Amino acid sequence: MKAIVMHGPGLADELFYEDVPKPVPGEGRVLVRIHAASVNQIDWKRVSGMAGGALVPEFPWVPGMDFAGTVEAVGEGVERFVAGDMVFGCSDGGTYAEYVEADPAQLVVKPMELSYVDAAAAAYVAQAAWQALYRHGRLEKGQRVLIHGASGAVGAFAVQFARATGAEVYAVAAGRDRDFVLSRGADVFVDYRTTDFAEVVPDMDLVIDPVGGDTLERSYGVVKPGGRLVTLTGEVDATAARERGIEAVAMRVEPDADDLAAIATLIGEHCAAADIAAVFWLRDACKAWNYVLDPDPDRRVHGKVILQVV
Repeated sequence: MKAIVMHGPGLADELFYEDVPKPVPGEGRVLVRIHAASVNQIDWKRVSGMAGGALVPEFPWVPGMDFAGTVEAVGEGVERFVAGDMVFGCSDGGTYAEYVEADPAQLVVKPMELSYVDAAAAAYVAQAAWQALYRHGRLEKGQRVLIHGASGAVGAFAVQFARATGAEVYAVAAGRDRDFVLSRGADVFVDYRTTDFAEVVPDMDLVIDPVGGDTLERSYGVVKPGGRLVTLTGEVDATAARERGIEAVAMRVEPDADDLAAIATLIGEHCAAADIAAVFWLRDACKAWNYVLDPDPDRRVHGKVILQVV
């Protein structure tokens, strides 16, 4: 089968379109024919060392972690899926390829009205937003939630989910993305380039931070006592959280079929949708990475970049 292979650390120039052995599903596993795979920051952060030495992969390595496709075969003991099922979800890696072996516990049946491209775009980032809001943030109807990076892939889903819950949604992003973020369901928009969010959004029940750095540091001050701060990047300051009487959590996404099923239901009910920035063929993965790694922020657009396989 064809796959994108990296033979050492690097970025787009180290992505090679090559022949690799087709996987065989082991016991309790499924083999999926991939139709579309998603491009995520964690891939180039791992191979560039930005994610920390413990996460650097062994080479040769096939990037990718979320996808949509059709079940090709099932291993012994698999009962949830059969060959021909249309599915989407995550894997432990290797989705920049024509086939991937995956854990059924990380997959769900794809809604018929959801395209493979849209499903691949939602699989990982939607779970990141969902788990930040509900597993760690325990968001409830009527609460006030501040979402940083609201035009990004995770942030945009967080805005939509929070809106569907009936929360009061405050969204922070660049001014050029105002209309997009408001269209996703934000009640209040804050342009971080012209306005200090810390001065205009006090007493939040929950803050979701996919940005980190100074944004994370200043977010402690806008959470009301007893509230929660959830970051998807960086480490929390336990002392600052304790002094302010809030709960702070640094989370990692844990792919889960139950979460994904709930997300699929919301998408099927048109309460949420993926935002697609661009679609590239699998063989053009290097172009896809260069697109999202463009150093000029004015050339970047919000939304997911997808690799189409078939």
